[in-house]
Amino acid sequence: MHLAARETDPRVWSLATFRTTSFMIGVIMSLLERGSLTGSLRQLDTTTGFGLFLVIWATTWLATRRGLREVERSASVDTASSAAIVMSTIVAGAWDGLYVFGALVVGFLAASISTQGLGALPVIPVFAIGSVFGGTVAFTIGAIAGLLYGMVELFVRGVCRRLYLWTTSNPT
Repeated sequence: MHLAARETDPRVWSLATFRTTSFMIGVIMSLLERGSLTGSLRQLDTTTGFGLFLVIWATTWLATRRGLREVERSASVDTASSAAIVMSTIVAGAWDGLYVFGALVVGFLAASISTQGLGALPVIPVFAIGSVFGGTVAFTIGAIAGLLYGMVELFVRGVCRRLYLWTTSNPT
């Protein structure tokens, strides 16, 4: 069985947690920079914030696992190489963009049906058609974000490797 195929793989869990947390910190820093953090937080309660984080983490976990599986299936790429790390992150980012978009579509559709009842039936084809185009855009944006995350993860890996080598080298 592939390492990334196991649900208990610590690499998948830690990468998903790092990616989700760093994304959330990026969103918070962006809101803080624009001066709209306080207003945004007033609209959010603990349950909603935790639920949102959990949905983003779950989609990121699924996407990270899928990205690692795709790289492990490719016999032409060494899974420890820099190219494999970036490629796995691009694949994971693309799928994560699609998963998050799907969760948003399902959430908006559920909210529309719960508020309008049967009056929301005409909206369903619009959601279906919009999902095709929106899903493609979300997949592409996710791949671009994955490329950026791959570069950051590559940089962090390089720094950690150099620190490890520096601390374990003999001072002779």
